Amino acid sequence: MKTNSTFKHILLALTITCSMAACKKDKTNPEPTPPAEVKSMTFAEVKALSTGASVKVPDAKKIKGIVISDASAKNIDSKTVILQEASDKPGIVVTFDAAQTFAVNDEVEVTISNQTIAQVDGEVVLQNVPAANAKKTGTGTITAKETTIANVLANKAALNGTLVKIGATELTGGNGKFAGALNVKDASGELTTQVLTGAAFAGENLPASVSVLTGIVRISGSNVRIDIRKVNDVTIGAVSRIITENFENIASWNLDAPKFIGDTEFTTAFGHYWTEGNIFKYPGNLYDGNFTTAGRDYVYIYQTVPAGANPNGFATDYTNLQGVKTIKITFAGSKADKLVIADRGQGGNDIFNLNVFNEAVDYLQIGILPRDPSDGTYPYQIPNVIEKLLKTSQQYKKVGEFYTFTYTVPTKEELIAAGSDEAKANAWLAKPNFFIQNYSTRKGPDTDWQLQAPILLDKIEFGF
Repeated sequence: MKTNSTFKHILLALTITCSMAACKKDKTNPEPTPPAEVKSMTFAEVKALSTGASVKVPDAKKIKGIVISDASAKNIDSKTVILQEASDKPGIVVTFDAAQTFAVNDEVEVTISNQTIAQVDGEVVLQNVPAANAKKTGTGTITAKETTIANVLANKAALNGTLVKIGATELTGGNGKFAGALNVKDASGELTTQVLTGAAFAGENLPASVSVLTGIVRISGSNVRIDIRKVNDVTIGAVSRIITENFENIASWNLDAPKFIGDTEFTTAFGHYWTEGNIFKYPGNLYDGNFTTAGRDYVYIYQTVPAGANPNGFATDYTNLQGVKTIKITFAGSKADKLVIADRGQGGNDIFNLNVFNEAVDYLQIGILPRDPSDGTYPYQIPNVIEKLLKTSQQYKKVGEFYTFTYTVPTKEELIAAGSDEAKANAWLAKPNFFIQNYSTRKGPDTDWQLQAPILLDKIEFGF
């Protein structure tokens, strides 16, 4: 019995010792805490963290999106990838600490725990993310949002980093090449698209016309861009050839004065024109030297008061416009505050003082309409046809700056729908010509007649 009792006491002592040792071990060497679950954030949630200053993303966070930038075309910094969460969802700009090769439509997951989110020139950017934090997890597709330039400008923060598509009417600049900052226009406004020097398509010729432009909305300070990724983001329009009237070698057939053209006709190195109203030829530096080309003559069209009651302008008289599809006119409001007409045989110069352009009430505007082929002077005379075929530019509120207006030439069907008979429509399409008129206003004195609202024409581009 003594032996059994002793044995029990020994076992009890060993048990207590082991328990104490285990307790001591647990306190000094606790089990490792399991890692926190990495949770996904939406792009909107990430962007909401940005307060203007650089901030850190909380721990255990990641994002996932579809690549919309194109590293292969090289029209973006090699360390920058732009992801969009989904079609009609936000996008975000991510810069990495090393060059990336993710392709368009790659689905990419990026661990953003404790990474920096900053505002860079107006853009919210995930900045200098380690390249190892990103991995491809699949593929997907982003459908470009169909929108307008006006909407992009109005909602630039929400659309920044997303893929959009606009019905472009113009793509110009770069001396006719894909180079630098190009101007993009649609019916609602204008902005730019940027082509980097090292882009795969840099230096290629711009198309003669465009119909659609797809790109990524970017912000750089006050400048908003829609950056194309590759040349195929620009859909070529219907026009494949352009001929340009630069108003070189203007020669008037009016014998009254060298500077006065209307009411008569004039020629240029390019073509022949009939004038109606107050048309003048002046060197640009006479009134508008700060924005015109030195040494060049320009055609000036003056309006009468009340403006628009009998718009002044001129008619083209071409034989080579068959097949023309568009007419683009570049014009500006003159800064002239007076008009001097040289002696017209009446014993001295005629001087007319002009009112100062008032942006609050005045505007610049031109109009184009077809000219009746059966009459060398007037446009269509069928009642209501003029109103249906006349197209006017928007109303601009600043003189001393060139604007462009693009006119789409009516088809045979549109001519007939406007009231023309088929024979007249066919005759006009065989030899199309146009009236170009000044619909601008400058509030004038209460007189029966006064020269006002001068505009000057830089060029006319005929698209075929």
